[in-house]
Amino acid sequence: MLSSQWLTSELPKSKFAWLNLVLTFLLSACVLPTPGQNSPNTSSPSAVPRIRWIPHPGVRRYRLQIASDEQFNNIVYDGVVNGREYIPRDLTPGRYHWRINSAESRNQRFLKFGQLEVRVPSTSGADIPGWLATTGEVSALMIAQLRADREVDFLATNSTGTVYALDSARGTVLWTARYPMGVKAVSPAVRQFVPLVLESGNNRTLVIVKFEKWLRALEGLSGREVWQVEMPEGIIGGIVANLDDEPGSEIYLTDDSINKLLCLNALTGRIASEIKLSGRPVGPPVLLNTKSFRGLLVPLQENVIEVRSGAGELVQSVPLSGDLTTAPVTVDTSLGTQMIVGTKDGLIAFETTGFTSLGRTPIEGGHYPTGSLAIVDLDGDKSSDRLLLITNLGRIVAVNPSDRKINWFAEGFSPAVTMAFGDLNGDGLLDVVVPDSKNFAVGISGYSGERIWEGPATGNGDRSTNSPTSVKNLAAANLKDGRIIVVGNDPVAPGLRAVELRKGLATAAKE
Repeated sequence: MLSSQWLTSELPKSKFAWLNLVLTFLLSACVLPTPGQNSPNTSSPSAVPRIRWIPHPGVRRYRLQIASDEQFNNIVYDGVVNGREYIPRDLTPGRYHWRINSAESRNQRFLKFGQLEVRVPSTSGADIPGWLATTGEVSALMIAQLRADREVDFLATNSTGTVYALDSARGTVLWTARYPMGVKAVSPAVRQFVPLVLESGNNRTLVIVKFEKWLRALEGLSGREVWQVEMPEGIIGGIVANLDDEPGSEIYLTDDSINKLLCLNALTGRIASEIKLSGRPVGPPVLLNTKSFRGLLVPLQENVIEVRSGAGELVQSVPLSGDLTTAPVTVDTSLGTQMIVGTKDGLIAFETTGFTSLGRTPIEGGHYPTGSLAIVDLDGDKSSDRLLLITNLGRIVAVNPSDRKINWFAEGFSPAVTMAFGDLNGDGLLDVVVPDSKNFAVGISGYSGERIWEGPATGNGDRSTNSPTSVKNLAAANLKDGRIIVVGNDPVAPGLRAVELRKGLATAAKE
């Protein structure tokens, strides 16, 4: 890097010297725009970034602040620097904001502002934006609004009984809750309870977790335990809903050891009711909310879906013509609310007045839906544009929810539990992010199914997509500054890996 001593030395008179000074200035000053500032500086993005600024007349010692947010509410470094540069050594990967002031100044008027980015070092020799978190193998992963008026965060549950709340932008741990599990629970075959998130008033979020016999409510901001209640060991999962006329929400759980539907007060954990089901449940209840009815859909092992009121009363049993492979979903269409469910014979749709079948959508070639069905509003107009699913053989299928016709499908992906969504190419439409056998994640156009982005390779490129592989989880956080953070199990180490995208990056990479 060329020297900038010309700032304090006598100015040369030669026009060639002036040209040299201009070139020196351009090479030594790292200038990138920062929102809200007229002429800020920033460091160039690298694994170990360097913060530089042009010296201010008369100032030799600077007060430097680094924060994870533009408002500097979360300051991670505040210290005095001699000179005009600083190399932060202990920052976790992510995007930060910095500002400087004279160390002798008593006012809060900062002289310069900028941004820096700490990247994850890449073994291939190229920096990959994102972060790594040592969490162990994660079996449940989701996004959650844990902090009011902040970015969404990630909730991760691993197989040994630890819940992690992670800052989405940087991967730093906000809090952990450890509940050691018995020997049986360590087995990968043991079913895991997916945490539930609910608003409890006064901008407070509760996270509901379960390990062994205890259901616990944790404060989303701190992880502090609010209540706990002993439960049967066969709890499959649940939802949070308000199905009565009373204030506050309830937690509805299904249990396959006693074949019951349980209703709890979400603020206290008190069990309000226990309803005997007609058979063994195979999944958590699903909310059914139409113009004329608010209740629950409960899938049973006998390929039956029970329709129950908020009080748990049986309204109707809906037999299916094929083996159940996914939880039911509900979707509002121009023809009214429909219930759609995946079976080994394809998708089956029902109207929700009398639950008459509307027909079946077969998926050829030995494929059938698995994991979760996703109803997606592609363009943000609050209408349901696509139903997305992953098949048992790794095919991604997009279906029109109104007529249940297949819009597009894409082949060659790994079977996965969930998909993630974000506008990868900046066209204003949500795209689909899924894992495959060769890449950590792949982006597919939500409109056409065209492959538009590929994440870093996993090193398993020679493995057939039809060979047995572990089922993968993905989650994506859409941040306010336009970044999309895609998170999933790290294919190399037991933990989480995050890859950072920006809107339009997929288009630029393709071109």
